[in-house]
Amino acid sequence: PDYTDAETKRALINQAQRTVVVTDSTKIGSSYFERIARLRELTRIVTDKKIDEELLVKFREQVNVDAI
Repeated sequence: PDYTDAETKRALINQAQRTVVVTDSTKIGSSYFERIARLRELTRIVTDKKIDEELLVKFREQVNVDAI
């Protein structure tokens, strides 16, 4: 995402009652140019079952994660 796209997403998150991230497991644990949100700002993450088990445990300490 570019800078303005990230700013827009942050503004939406700040106004939302719940924030759900839906992503495939290849995106989890990767670093990107812009941070959209911290884990503690999310309500839930939905991803596929291929998520690394260590990351899953670590993430579940901070946010609800559904691996489906």
